[in-house]
Amino acid sequence: MIKLLIVDDEVHIREGISKVINWKELDIDVLPAAASAEEAFETIRKQKPDILLTDIRMTGRNGLELADLAKQHDQEIEILILSGYDDFHYAQQAMKKGGTRLPVENK
Repeated sequence: MIKLLIVDDEVHIREGISKVINWKELDIDVLPAAASAEEAFETIRKQKPDILLTDIRMTGRNGLELADLAKQHDQEIEILILSGYDDFHYAQQAMKKGGTRLPVENK
């Protein structure tokens, strides 16, 4: 089964992504979501998720920094970076890190 880690500093986004999709039907095990990059990196080290789904902008380290840390720890991890911002600079940075930019909300 594929392991997914969801990271966002906004609780309603974390919970929404966790609940709106039937992950089990897709053979995906959702690990307990993380509220920060620091919390997420601990989970990455201990649980070794296959997919990291992270917000691009969070308090503390951002999603791009988390993507760097995750790739340093595990080159095989797939990274999806969420952003509600329409600043193309963020999309460019995310793509350079191997992530995918998905618009989710307007901030």
